Amino acid sequence: MWCARLFLAACVALTCFGSSSADDSDVGSFLSRCSGLKPVLTGEKEADRDEQRNLSWCANHLSAILENYRSALGKRNQVAKGVSICLPEGMTDAELLLIVLDELKAQDRSATLAKVITDTLSVWWPCRG
Repeated sequence: MWCARLFLAACVALTCFGSSSADDSDVGSFLSRCSGLKPVLTGEKEADRDEQRNLSWCANHLSAILENYRSALGKRNQVAKGVSICLPEGMTDAELLLIVLDELKAQDRSATLAKVITDTLSVWWPCRG
């Protein structure tokens, strides 16, 4: 479960940077690599070496998307109006990734991952003025 804790730290602190290709990925690619992690994220099983690698990849990818979103906030004209994300304090890594994975299942698998994730998280946790 230590990998799961690492995921939360990466997402909340945004200190874990993924490649810039995170914005170019599609929903299907992310799901094919990350959806098999549900038993690990829920604590039903310990992660083996491959699952640890995939968890790291998924965390880095999601972190890169959130970092790019935050960076775009500084350039206000790059963020669509109505898209604001304020993750709740105390949210666990497992909760965030499980919600993202569940929400992605209903999306077009060829849709741009970064847009779907930022749009989804802005609905779940919009910033309150």
